[in-house]
Amino acid sequence: MVKCERVKNLTIAITKADGSFETPLPSDMASVDSEAAPPPPKCIAKLVGGSHQLFASRKELVSTIIKETNSKFFTIATALRFSTCKEINRKCKAIKKESIEDSKTFDLPNLPPEWGFPPTSYYLPVLPIIGIP
Repeated sequence: MVKCERVKNLTIAITKADGSFETPLPSDMASVDSEAAPPPPKCIAKLVGGSHQLFASRKELVSTIIKETNSKFFTIATALRFSTCKEINRKCKAIKKESIEDSKTFDLPNLPPEWGFPPTSYYLPVLPIIGIP
């Protein structure tokens, strides 16, 4: 999840298998000339997941977003870190390393266009899995 100050909207990013993500920075402003553009707002990226799925200190779940040197792109200042085990020294029996994959999205059958709804993947981006033993 990416949130910027003075901006009401936030964006959600879907991670890839290597842990990377790409998303546009949230903005409430219309596009302006690059010469007259205000400095970018202060933004943070936060790793979001269930407390029974992710174990990490709070400071490792949040990172500030900074502009890359000599680039038009932004990056996070520190890595977002988490574990699937409460204790790093113990082996996790419930979750194996191979089970961590790309975030998956799905699309339900499209609703009739005359209803005026966007594709279901826009408002239901991730299918929650409930009741895994």
